[in-house]
Amino acid sequence: MRKIGIFGGTFDPVHNAHIAVAKAARRALGLDFVIMMTGGNPPHKRENKILDAKLRHIMLKLAVRGEPELVACDWEVKRPQYSYTVNTLKFFSKLYPEGKIYFIIGGDSLEALDTWYMPEQICSLCTIAVYKRNNLHGVIEPIRKKYNADIVEIDGEFLDISSTALRADYDLMMKHTPPAVGEFIKKYGLYRDHGSDMEVLTRLLKPQRLRHSIGVAKLAAELADIYGADRDTAWRSGMLHDIAKNIDYETSLVMCGELEAELDPVERTIPALVHPKLGAELIKCLFGLTEGEITSAVRWHTVGRQGMMLLDKIIFVADMCEEGRSFPGVEDIRKAAHENLDRAALMCINSTIEYNLSSANPVHPGAYAVREWLLKNL
Repeated sequence: MRKIGIFGGTFDPVHNAHIAVAKAARRALGLDFVIMMTGGNPPHKRENKILDAKLRHIMLKLAVRGEPELVACDWEVKRPQYSYTVNTLKFFSKLYPEGKIYFIIGGDSLEALDTWYMPEQICSLCTIAVYKRNNLHGVIEPIRKKYNADIVEIDGEFLDISSTALRADYDLMMKHTPPAVGEFIKKYGLYRDHGSDMEVLTRLLKPQRLRHSIGVAKLAAELADIYGADRDTAWRSGMLHDIAKNIDYETSLVMCGELEAELDPVERTIPALVHPKLGAELIKCLFGLTEGEITSAVRWHTVGRQGMMLLDKIIFVADMCEEGRSFPGVEDIRKAAHENLDRAALMCINSTIEYNLSSANPVHPGAYAVREWLLKNL
């Protein structure tokens, strides 16, 4: 019978104590492997600001690199629903019907088990393997009796550190995170205050590009008022949309790989199409944003996508016709932008296709798909 450990956490960030617990559990319980599960949308932290799930999972993968018996899993990250433990255990029980599942938690989590969603089902689906960061006397037996729970203890000396403490002390974070994780945090400026949007953009963008970004923000805010989007969100999306524009092409490709920006084969060969995808991931790092309206608008502001949401369209159009733009037909697009956003978006995509064809530049196939989608909506 295979013995599988599941060790879940927000991992914000993953640190050395997490890895030590997983390895100790594997040894003590004779586990075949330990699945380290990045919490995508943890219900107990719905009021807290946590780092974007993709970034937390990237760090977890870096942390377990070279540890073949520790497996970084993003099953919860890819689910839009709240990450309830009972659902995770049901999934892996079906995946390993002949296996024995050990759910690895700390003593503080065991104490709070009564507050979890469906604790009786959790106990029926697994053996709870609890590691001690404090005295568990008087905790285990009541849980065992109340839920008929199978509970085992993992002995060992575990560092009494927490991700919360590390986020509050950058030097401590560098000391207690795996080297590869620490390097990633430093390179992408995670968990640091980089200043206001304008301060960051002034450092990253050339003056002409910054003026363009301000122009896009102004027009985006106007269009938000017209079409019922949130003005502040539209302004910020416009300001941030080109944040990666002045990063050179080769560096951008490296960063896209490290941040897991999803470039398709065509985008990888066209420098102008790399910066939207990179920018969407970079703003998560520099501003602590999570996947949502702003990242979507930044990601799709150049080519667009079928099924664009309102803010996607606003930034897509504002990028093309803000006041600093000058090309044949731009005034017609500006006029349309204030009258019919879909028609303006169609004019933008047509202009882009025509310009690239006339200049013998490649056209992303997605541009034609977006054009067809817009035509159907008019």
